[in-house]
Amino acid sequence: MIPSRQEVLYRLYGTLRLARFDPAGAQYFDESPEAAARSFFAAALVTPAYFFINLMAPAEAAGQREVTFVTILAMFLVYSLSWTVFPVVAFHICRTINRERAFFRFLSANNWSRVLTYHLGLVMFVLLVGGSVPPGFAALLALAGAAFLIGYSWFIARSCLNISAAGAAGFLVLQITIEFFIMFFAAVVLS
Repeated sequence: MIPSRQEVLYRLYGTLRLARFDPAGAQYFDESPEAAARSFFAAALVTPAYFFINLMAPAEAAGQREVTFVTILAMFLVYSLSWTVFPVVAFHICRTINRERAFFRFLSANNWSRVLTYHLGLVMFVLLVGGSVPPGFAALLALAGAAFLIGYSWFIARSCLNISAAGAAGFLVLQITIEFFIMFFAAVVLS
């Protein structure tokens, strides 16, 4: 299901409100399974930024530009898993803590927020790798960006699931742990 342009803009506006740590931003996301399913369209909007960053970062670090079919295949697998594993685990947790309806709002907000976070990451990557930022300031900028993304993800869980600060931190740790294991799996496959 492809969302309308109006829905895409509406949801992205909600992500901007949440990025300003405005709890009213959660109102821009429905509690319907259909809206949550449509939110996976965000993956199409994120794909160019994801692949640009992930294809260029290793090349910049290693001083090479060799990209193989296996590398691209592994990236597709990691990308697919990063969009599917956490939602499945989070759904079962939300069902257990009696937040099943709120899960769909959370999933929708979490998916649409990735459009903002990946494109922000792309801008930061270009600034840092392109040498537009002095080296001493680059580390500080990267740290500030990481802190914002962690706080943003925590705030989405807290606002959309209507749970305690500790509960939102638990969802954040779960999401980071799952992403870590997916990346570890990819590193093992590529080695």
